[in-house]
Amino acid sequence: MSELSNLLKNTDFENISLEDSLQRFEGTAEKIFLENLKQKITDKYRDFLSKGKGDRSQVHKIRTGYDEEDWGNGHADISQEDLQKLNKRSENGWDANNGWKFHLDVVPNRNHPVTKAVSEFLLNLNVCHKIADGGRNGKGMTVYVGSYDDVNKLAEVIQERFGKDIYEPPVYTNQKEQEYAFQPTVYGRFVPGKNGDYPRGLKGIGLVYAHYYDVSITFPKSLEKAIELGLVDNEDSIFHDENFWYRNKRKQGKEEDLLLRNYCCHKLYAAALGDYYCGRNIKAFEKNFFGDQIPDQGTGEREKWDELASTFVEEAKNMNFSGETFFDFLNKDFTKGYQPLDLSQVKMNTHSKNDAEILRRGYMQTHSSNR
Repeated sequence: MSELSNLLKNTDFENISLEDSLQRFEGTAEKIFLENLKQKITDKYRDFLSKGKGDRSQVHKIRTGYDEEDWGNGHADISQEDLQKLNKRSENGWDANNGWKFHLDVVPNRNHPVTKAVSEFLLNLNVCHKIADGGRNGKGMTVYVGSYDDVNKLAEVIQERFGKDIYEPPVYTNQKEQEYAFQPTVYGRFVPGKNGDYPRGLKGIGLVYAHYYDVSITFPKSLEKAIELGLVDNEDSIFHDENFWYRNKRKQGKEEDLLLRNYCCHKLYAAALGDYYCGRNIKAFEKNFFGDQIPDQGTGEREKWDELASTFVEEAKNMNFSGETFFDFLNKDFTKGYQPLDLSQVKMNTHSKNDAEILRRGYMQTHSSNR
């Protein structure tokens, strides 16, 4: 206990070094003391960010000396060969923004040995990704995957090969707060394409706007049904387009409405996209993403949720704007030209001990010399 106390007293929070040291104390200290210590760390991190002293990129710079540097599509320094690999899976018309993607809390600079190793591995798989490019607060690398099955498989491979060298996102990052943990170092979300909120939903399941393209077009039947079923009190609900915006609902204490709308959006994606969105086992998917936050299957309350979700899906099918409904966009255009990941040549545990040691040595050299 005295060792923990000394650690807390002597930590230079301005340089944010405690996070890496804390893990070795897990399981050795009294639980309450350790939780209090973690909360103090969290508060210090948030204070560091709120005062404009920096973001996650600045934390990485303090640790490693590497500045944030963009890399990916649209950047002049990328080779034509790499550019072709980034766009390979989109050559038949698939938009890499349509579907599941994940973020890695790597140093947002491709010159860093770990970041470069992960990037080159992804290039060999023709997986579109970018480094930095506005992806702050832990999003050192953004990886555009596609289907739910593919994102799970790739996340497992990334964790197996590089997990020891990638940071688990700290509590203050967007990943930890908003996204789903496919693996300890791999956090992702589903982006519903055009007319999608980004992500503003539960564990990365992005919401669909209350309006479709235009603020005058709402989901009126969904709101009426929610009121009829007693699931929301009145038109202050998040289902009303004028009250939808997440920042306002947080202030108004409408988290329960946000969860309900998230469930409806989930059912919409499942109806329109099927396996691409949630895999073959939707019950397992719902357990992973919603846990015990939604009513149990078979209860009257869950039946109400499902009845509202059905109305929401039908609204998405019937609301037409400029010749297309949002359901049509998802059902017909969202996965058009999609090429599933080819991981047939990737074998788990093939990273030789020698290669792994070289990678870690290069990483640790930059990591430790700048502490």
